[in-house]
Amino acid sequence: MKISFKYIFLVTVLIILFLELGLRYVSPISKKRDTYLNWKHPYKIYSIKEMDKKLPLRHEYHGGTCVKKGLAKDSMNWHPRFGYHDKKVNIECINNLFTKKTKNIVFFGGSVMNNMETPNYLTSIEYYAFKDYMDQFRSINFAISGSRLSNELSKFVEYIPKIKNIDLIIFLDGINELHPLKYGGKPDEDYYWTAGVKLRVHKPLYFIFDLIIDRSKLIEIVAIDIFNYKSSRIGRNITVNLESIEKSIEDYSYRKKVLNMLCDTLNLKCIFAIHPVFSSTEGLNSENDALIESYINKHFPNNKFYVEKGYELLRKENGVIDLSRIYKNKESIFFDQDHTNKIGSEIMGKKLFEIISAQLK
Repeated sequence: MKISFKYIFLVTVLIILFLELGLRYVSPISKKRDTYLNWKHPYKIYSIKEMDKKLPLRHEYHGGTCVKKGLAKDSMNWHPRFGYHDKKVNIECINNLFTKKTKNIVFFGGSVMNNMETPNYLTSIEYYAFKDYMDQFRSINFAISGSRLSNELSKFVEYIPKIKNIDLIIFLDGINELHPLKYGGKPDEDYYWTAGVKLRVHKPLYFIFDLIIDRSKLIEIVAIDIFNYKSSRIGRNITVNLESIEKSIEDYSYRKKVLNMLCDTLNLKCIFAIHPVFSSTEGLNSENDALIESYINKHFPNNKFYVEKGYELLRKENGVIDLSRIYKNKESIFFDQDHTNKIGSEIMGKKLFEIISAQLK
């Protein structure tokens, strides 16, 4: 019997489809690269009001009407100096918010300080920090996902000289100084440049291939596990060496030095702190914590090495406040490697308020 090309094509497509579905949903290697989804009920400890997305993301006293997300929407928005950028900034609004009668704080950082996991302001870091002193404090949050100190330096130059009545600026950083390395990035690159923008600009065909790998489990396994292809989006077969870690922290140190000079020139008080991540935190033994650890070990086998070495170097930086251990023994608060639920936000908010209070005495 003669077998038609259409028949062969149909059978081949069906086999590929079944393999893809099996690898994605049935096989033990099918776990999605988003540990957040491993939680059965990630927001079960939140009240109905704390889950109300009709409430604003930031309280008006914390810049809720002055700095808003929305530039990126469903796609990448790339700023030539800042890198990834998703915030609309209204300087006039900030200057109306920051009066001489209030204590005015500016926050910079990455996604930990950006705190987008909160459904509304009631569980935001800023609200936990200032909720008992709402009549005295005002704040603006310039933090954004993936940002490292080099990105924040550019935003500082753009915004800070235009803003009046600043009492304190806090740079809360850490893991984003290291994140690009686990995807094969260079020590002076940021996460979004490494994980897509660089290839989109310089090697678009590789970018498309990485995108396909990210969408297909079957192609991912063939490309990465069999042919050892180095994807900019998947880091399990990428080695991170000590020299790259050291150069990344040297870049942080250099940017911090420049920022300190700018702060002195503008007569501003600036402080630098490093935040916790899952792998820098001891005493996490819950079921959810075990899921996160299993995910990290599988997809980023070098994670423990580069976090430990990187954070060891960050802690040695002069003038850096170490907050990397403040979640010790706080089980089931992490959503993933970097981000926490409202318990973590409250701990961070209160710790930052302690620092702010000490600095403004």
